[in-house]
Amino acid sequence: MTRGILTTRGINVQRRVFSSQTDRDDEYLDQVGTASGSFLKRAVVVDVIFDPPTQIKLLLERFNEDIDAALLRAAPRNSILARVVSQGVDKRDQTPLLFYPTLSHTHQPLKPGEHVWVFFESDRSTLEQGFWLSRIVEPRDVDDPNFTHADRKFSDQREKTTVQRLEEEGALAGLSAASRSRLERAGGSGPRFPNGGDTEASFTLAGIDDYERIAAEADAGEAIVLEPVPRFSKRPADWVAEGSNNSIIVLGIDRTGAPLQRGSSALEGFPETDKRQAAGMFDIVAGRGTESPTAAKEVTNARRLLETDKQLSGEPRAEGDPDFENDAARLYGAMDTDVDANFGKPLPKLNGGAEPVKVSEGPVVVAKSDHVRVIAREDGTIRIVKEGDENVDRAVVIIEPDGTIMIDGPRVILGSGIEKAHGAGGQVFLGRDASESIVLGDTLRSLLDEYTTKLNVNIDAFATALQRALPAFVSPPGNFGNLGAPVPGVTGIATALISASATLKASVLATTNSFKAKTNTILSKNGKTK
Repeated sequence: MTRGILTTRGINVQRRVFSSQTDRDDEYLDQVGTASGSFLKRAVVVDVIFDPPTQIKLLLERFNEDIDAALLRAAPRNSILARVVSQGVDKRDQTPLLFYPTLSHTHQPLKPGEHVWVFFESDRSTLEQGFWLSRIVEPRDVDDPNFTHADRKFSDQREKTTVQRLEEEGALAGLSAASRSRLERAGGSGPRFPNGGDTEASFTLAGIDDYERIAAEADAGEAIVLEPVPRFSKRPADWVAEGSNNSIIVLGIDRTGAPLQRGSSALEGFPETDKRQAAGMFDIVAGRGTESPTAAKEVTNARRLLETDKQLSGEPRAEGDPDFENDAARLYGAMDTDVDANFGKPLPKLNGGAEPVKVSEGPVVVAKSDHVRVIAREDGTIRIVKEGDENVDRAVVIIEPDGTIMIDGPRVILGSGIEKAHGAGGQVFLGRDASESIVLGDTLRSLLDEYTTKLNVNIDAFATALQRALPAFVSPPGNFGNLGAPVPGVTGIATALISASATLKASVLATTNSFKAKTNTILSKNGKTK
C-alpha cells in the first residue's frame, strides 16, 4: 500500500517533494503545498511492542505486506504500530506505521485503540518510522487514566448503541458476519466506543469496526487490565507520574486530603492539617479511592466492563484525593508533617501509664498497608536504629547474617500486660513451641522468703517446746514420769535431745538466713515482667 501523505491525485507527496528526480513544475508546487502541515499528527494505536522476542514473529505474520520486516525486527521495546488519522489520512491509507518512543528512560502507558501524538524526525526522514510522544489528553468527560476512547467526544454516550446508530445510517448493509459480531460485542448500554461520530461520513478509522478489531486482535490487549481508576487532582506545582491501574507518584508539599479546602462554591485556602513552608513531600500510592468520599463513581460500559463514570454532573469532588486511613498501600515522606495526627492510631501506655511521645512536626517517612514486609537476603543484615547516646537513649534492633537478633535500648517492653489465670498467659513466648510459664521473679523471692521465715519460726517453736517438756517428763531425775520406777539412761537421753534441738535450731536458722540473703540473685538485673 502507499504510505505517506497523499494528494487528491493519489501521490505520495513527501517522498516526491524530496526526490532528486522531481521537476520544479506545477506538479511540484502542488505537492509542496499539500506536504506542509502540523508537526504533531494524531494516530490510533494498533498494537504496542512490549515484548519484542515474542511479538515480532506474530506481528510480521499479521502485517507481512504492510511493514518493512527489517525495520520491525529492530524495533525497540515500547514502540507502537499506529494508523495516522490527522486530515483524514486513514480513509485513504490504513497502513500502520512504526513509531519509536520519544523518551529514552521514561516510558508512558499507552494501549491499543487510544489516540497518540506522533511525529517524524524531519520531512526528509523515512515515513515508515517516526516517534510517539504521548497519549492525547481528551475532555474531562472522556479522558480516563485507565483507558481513553477519544472518539467519545463526538457524541452523547448515553444515547443509542453504536449498532443502532449505524443501522439507522444504513452503514451495516453488506457487513461481514465477523465485523457485525465484533460490533455487537460492544453493543451493551453505557459509555460506547464509537468510530468517529458513528456515521459513515465521520469515521476516524476507515473500517466500520476497526476499533473493535484492534481491541480483539492486538497482542498488547492481553497485557492490560481495564478497570475503574479514580482521577487525581494535583496542585499546580506538583510533579505527578500516574499509572493506568491506580498507582501514582506525587512530588509536592505535605498533603493530607484535598489540594485546597473546598467550600460550598469556592476554594478556601490551604487545609489547616497541611504544612506549607519547608514541607516538601513524596507520596507513592497504590489503591486510592477504596472508600467514599475519595472513590470514583463506576459505570458498566458498552463492552460490559466497569470503568470510571466520567459524567460532569455528579462528579465526586474528593475523587482520588489522598486518604491516609483507607488507601491500600502508601509510602509517604515529608520534610514536615503532623505524622501522628495524620497516621496515628491508639497506642498502649508505657510503664506507669505514661503515654508514648506524639510527634506533630519534623521529617517523617511512613509505610502503610494491610501487610508490610522487610526482607533481607540469606547473607544480609537488618538494622533498625534510633540514634542517641549508647547508655542513655539509643535503641537498636540488629539482625546478623547468622540469624542473631539483638534488641538493645535503655528499656525494652514486651507486650502491654494482657493477663489470664496463673500459668495460662499467652502473650510472650521465648522460643518456638514454648509451653512453660514464665516465672515471676519478685513473687518467687517473696514466697521463698516467706517459706524460710516460717520454717525458722516452726523449728524454734519445736525446739523450745522440747526443751520445756523433757525436764518435766523425767521427774524425779532418773524416774519415768509418775510411776516412780527408775529407768536407766532416761536422763541422758533427755539431755541429749535438749542439746540436739538447740543445735538443730541454730543450724536451720543459719541456713535459712543464708538462703534468704541469696534469693535476690534470682532476679534479673535488666528485665521486668508482670
